[in-house]
Amino acid sequence: GRGVRGTEAEDGLLTNAGLGRQDCPGDVYYVSQLGEIIYLFSNNEWGCDPAPPMDCSSLEDYLAWRNRKLAQVP
Repeated sequence: GRGVRGTEAEDGLLTNAGLGRQDCPGDVYYVSQLGEIIYLFSNNEWGCDPAPPMDCSSLEDYLAWRNRKLAQVP
């Protein structure tokens, strides 16, 4: 498996941002209506497909960037 379930805070951040948690045997990931998939790992790392911008070092940075991007969509 790849991802793990986030902490309560991470889980809340992602679900409040509109991502749904997918619990599969040996893998947990979060998916958005836009088709993004975010993985959280047990070593406090995270990943996103498609890859996040280089300046998004934290999950919070990424979600803030994503919110700005979504706000620009007509």
